[in-house]
Formats: sequence, structure tokens, C-alpha cells
Amino acid sequence: MSPVSTIDPPQTITVSLPEPIPAAVTPSVRTLTPPDVDPNLLVEEIPPFPVRPFTLDQYEYLVDVGFFGEARVEMLDGFVVNKMTHGSLATVLVNFLADLLKAGVGSEWCVRVQSPIRLSHSEPEPDVAVAKGGQLDFLKRHPVPEELPLIIEISDSTLAKDRGPKLRAYARAGILEYWIVNCLDRQIEIHAQPQPSTEPPRYATTTILHRGETATVRIEGQPPIEIPLSRLFGE
Repeated sequence: MSPVSTIDPPQTITVSLPEPIPAAVTPSVRTLTPPDVDPNLLVEEIPPFPVRPFTLDQYEYLVDVGFFGEARVEMLDGFVVNKMTHGSLATVLVNFLADLLKAGVGSEWCVRVQSPIRLSHSEPEPDVAVAKGGQLDFLKRHPVPEELPLIIEISDSTLAKDRGPKLRAYARAGILEYWIVNCLDRQIEIHAQPQPSTEPPRYATTTILHRGETATVRIEGQPPIEIPLSRLFGE
């Protein structure tokens, strides 16, 4: 008869845990999250380290080869910035003003909608622009300041950029008249008499039109086009 083996009962093992780390020396742990990206990045908010602005030719080459993909961008003062998508009111006003101007400027002029224009250090895409010539005149190039008597930006979430870097870019280029259709305050800001040599570039006169007033577009050789603000904002 084989001997019966006996199994010793399991032993209890005691593990001594270290004392908690005193709060005074507990390492500080911080969760890092990527910074919010502002689509309305102003040109003056450049990184605090050396950067190299694009030239117009470099930027246009990148656009032509599809470098930016589906991103909606434009170039201001050599820097590529994002374009904001308009809300419903601003979208309607872009098309309304474009249709109104097309009916009134005559065959010697064309109205361009959210299309590039070529300035000295910028290539913005203003919401509405009146250009000298026909649409087919710009098959191989963009309009330049001498051909642009009027630029209009429709502003909702883009108001800071339209009053800041865009105004400076248009004044520097000598755009004769720059309108900001301010959807937030239901007013039109008309900037005239550019002063490109001042620092920063600006317009000498600013006229603000409110509800009940009428804005007038004056294009060389064409009858004035009157735009009642009550009609523009549906009030």
C-alpha cells in the first residue's frame, strides 16, 4: 500500500506596502491637450519663433498642385489662414449683393464671388468684388488692385478679421472702396480713401450706415446703385 502524501496548508504571505508619498513631494501631473485652433487667426498673431511667409507665386503653386486639399484657405500678408463658413444670413447676403451688382454694373465690369484677387503680399478671396473686364479676362490670372474699385466682405463670425488684417491688406493695396456688411449689428461700414503708406495702412474715411439708410455703389461710367439697408437685412 502506497504511503499517503500530505500537502502542507498554503502559507499566508504578508506584503508590506510603502508609506504613501507625502503630498509635499507628490509629483504634479498635468493633462496636456492640444491648443484650440482659431479659424480666424489674425495675421499679427504669428508664432513667437522665426517663420517664413509665402510669396504669392509660392502660394499659387501650392494651390495649383492641390497642396491644401479641401481646406478653405486664403493668404493674408504672406500667411495662410483658414476661411470661416458663413451662417445663413451672410450666405444669402453674398448672393443677394452679387446679383444686385451684376444687374447694375454693365458689360465692362464683372462681379466675382468668393474668388481670389492678387494684392502685393496677399491673395484673399473677398465675398464680393467688382472687377474691370469680363469673367473670361481672368482665365489665367486674378484681378489686381487697379481693376478692383469695390471689395465687399459679409461679416458675421469674421468681423475681427475683416476689420483687421483684411482692411489693412486692402488699404495697403490701394483698393478704392471697401465695404464691411456687418450682420451682427445690421449695418454697413464703408471705408474709402486708402492710405497705403501709413503704418499700419488704413482708410482715411469710414462711414457707418444704419437701418433706414441707403448705401450707394458708384462705379466709373455706370449709374449709381442704391441699396436700402431695410431691404438688405429684411427689416
